[in-house]
Amino acid sequence: MLFLAWALGILLHATNASAVTFAPTVTDVAVMPGEQESVDFTVANTSDTTKEYIVSLYDVTLNSSLESPAFAPLPQETSSWLAVDTYGFTLVSGATRVLLLTASPSADVDDQSTVVGLVVRELSGDNGIAVASGVTSLVFITVGNPETDAVVDGFSVTPRVMSTLNVTVATTIVNGGDRVVQPYGTVQIRNTFGMLVDEVDVNPSLYRVPTNDQRVYTVRIGDDESGGFFNELWREVVQHRVGVFTARLVATPYPGAESALSATTRFVVFPWRSAIVLLAFCSACIVAWRKRRW
Repeated sequence: MLFLAWALGILLHATNASAVTFAPTVTDVAVMPGEQESVDFTVANTSDTTKEYIVSLYDVTLNSSLESPAFAPLPQETSSWLAVDTYGFTLVSGATRVLLLTASPSADVDDQSTVVGLVVRELSGDNGIAVASGVTSLVFITVGNPETDAVVDGFSVTPRVMSTLNVTVATTIVNGGDRVVQPYGTVQIRNTFGMLVDEVDVNPSLYRVPTNDQRVYTVRIGDDESGGFFNELWREVVQHRVGVFTARLVATPYPGAESALSATTRFVVFPWRSAIVLLAFCSACIVAWRKRRW
């Protein structure tokens, strides 16, 4: 069974050989039991000939890297309320078609979070049986309000001591709930006096954390050091940052969530090059003053 899922994953993700484009490649659907929600997908035939396509739905198991999803047949309980408006169609060269995926769970369906792969593959061969590699869209479906249990397991800044405000902030999110989460919020940087000096998105690429998994989100504050004493000295002078700074995570497990993800850590900015130059200048002034007295 594992080999079948692995082989199917390779087949479905060999997208470079397929003369078809598919958008969006990742999307979200939120629906309450007893209600209905739909989402559109656009398929385009980029080849020079007329092509015939088939459409399939698969249950998808993810890890935090999202690089090697495992595909399996859609469970009967899911296929009973999830469907596409067509499972086969033909497109002439350059033509497009809109696929409609509809989720309509009945009122007695349990709250849940599931990931579905919507796959479009090209039929090839004279008999129309051989199937070429295709394209996949991952659909993150939330039914009702499944339990959310996302926590911050690590929040760190490196380096801890620096000469300018140029740091890497790493946030580890552990998802122990029943819902795939997509952290939404910012990392704030405040100086010794509590003033906000910088703020960046904690998850600018909109990455998700599957259930029973974890993910590390890394963001950069400031520019990478360019090297060279005088270049860094100039950076220190321009930034004029010194003291104990605070990095604070202000986020939620997903957009619109009521629960919060928060964490705080501190680091030190000490412009030592500027200090050396200032010390050397003061020393020179003292020496010159003493020579005049003598």
